[in-house]
Amino acid sequence: KKRKKEKAADEINLIEVGEHIQSSRRPSIAMVTEGKIDSSSDSDQEEICDKCRGPCIQHKLQRTYPQVRTYIGTSNTVCHMMKEKRSLCCLKLDEKCAHKSATSAHEYQWRNRPIILAADRTSSGMYNLIIPLRAYYRPVHDLHPIILLLELEEQDSLNEAFLDAISYFPDIYWMKGKIGNLDCLLKAGVSSAE
Repeated sequence: KKRKKEKAADEINLIEVGEHIQSSRRPSIAMVTEGKIDSSSDSDQEEICDKCRGPCIQHKLQRTYPQVRTYIGTSNTVCHMMKEKRSLCCLKLDEKCAHKSATSAHEYQWRNRPIILAADRTSSGMYNLIIPLRAYYRPVHDLHPIILLLELEEQDSLNEAFLDAISYFPDIYWMKGKIGNLDCLLKAGVSSAE
């Protein structure tokens, strides 16, 4: 009797399929839940991500083509892009701004080891290196921060078009410095770099 009651309770939860079908197989339709599922615990889990050690970066990203196409070569690649453009002040690794207080790679406490790219100036080749490192087929939690160490003179500033282009990519930063200067390399995170 107990088994009949359990079976009857299970059948109540199933979507009705015609009574006229005589078969020993069960229908391939899943059970329907009777009540509303409480999603408050799910939203709490979405806020904290074990891999990100805080709010999950995946909620801030979308898979799309890069918005700024000034530096793109011949092929378009779908990339992990920020839903909202990052402030240009937040791109500079070694300076505080209203949005962040970190001034060195160590202070950011990234989940992955950074990649440092040293160059004397910005170019389309640099942008074309960034594209595959942010391509859609890479898992979001495996994206490495990219630090652009640029040998700019004190009076030189970074090209606004380039800054605008990289501001849509997650975890890309830049700083003035020389590859021969140990202080610059340490600020860029060379001790933990890929």
